[in-house]
Amino acid sequence: MTGRSDPGRPRLSFRQKAEGVALKVFVAMLRPLPINWVSTIGSGIGRLMGVVAGRRRNERIARNLAWLRPDDDPRERRRRHRKYWRHLGRCLTEYAVLDRLLPAGRIHIHGEAAALARNDAGLPILLYSLHIGYWEVTAISPNVAGRPTPVFFRPPRNPVINEVVGAIRSRAGMTVFPKDRYGTIAAVRHFQKPGSRLGMLIDERTHHQIQVPSFGRPIIGTTALHSLSRIARRHPCCVVPACTIRRDGGHFDVYCGEPIMTGPESDEAELLSRIDRIAESWVRDVPEQWLWLPFWQPPPTS
Repeated sequence: MTGRSDPGRPRLSFRQKAEGVALKVFVAMLRPLPINWVSTIGSGIGRLMGVVAGRRRNERIARNLAWLRPDDDPRERRRRHRKYWRHLGRCLTEYAVLDRLLPAGRIHIHGEAAALARNDAGLPILLYSLHIGYWEVTAISPNVAGRPTPVFFRPPRNPVINEVVGAIRSRAGMTVFPKDRYGTIAAVRHFQKPGSRLGMLIDERTHHQIQVPSFGRPIIGTTALHSLSRIARRHPCCVVPACTIRRDGGHFDVYCGEPIMTGPESDEAELLSRIDRIAESWVRDVPEQWLWLPFWQPPPTS
């Protein structure tokens, strides 16, 4: 033993190490607790996050809620504002019990029959969603039907956190293709197999902008959305929208939309527009459960 670090692994900063240790301790403390306790603890942490987030971020949330839900009265918008922070806190703590949600019967899927029938016929399934509800639940929800679906995820920047989250996802029965050169190649090769399945999240925060849903803006070259389009057009498949909604604490409903058939002759503009409209309807329905609510900016008024 030389005591040297692995030369193939980048040197970790003190902050990265500290964040990784804190996450490991946090997960270890929560993991033995009942799911309801973990979710309730997360709600309390979320309320605290809302207090320390600062006036500027909270003002942006308030403006975005007013734009997304213009028919809500001020009281309802304040309720949604509070629910955003509590929901976010629950999502953070529920990582500790992610592998227990499915066995506990807390994930219910609706409308999956049409997609399963096409998959049984040998057609690949390309499942897409947003960072809405609890996106990790969307990724493991196909396990309910015995159809594990690998997912295409952008890994956390901190390698230690990536290892911890990766172990959590693995325990929950999830396989992940990282969004890098090698992960992309592996995902495409996997999707070329008959009857294969692949999941993607199409709303990304890049350069402090959220481009999907576009909410009337021109759809530009968003990496995730156009990656989905390229895969769908090169490999005839069934594109399935799926959205997870939190109902009561640690209980979730996953809704699968009508499958979209694609192939080389598909109109890319129409495909992107249809996917974008579906994503917009999800965000307008439950904006308080969308991760990017504080960072998104409404389109300018004409």
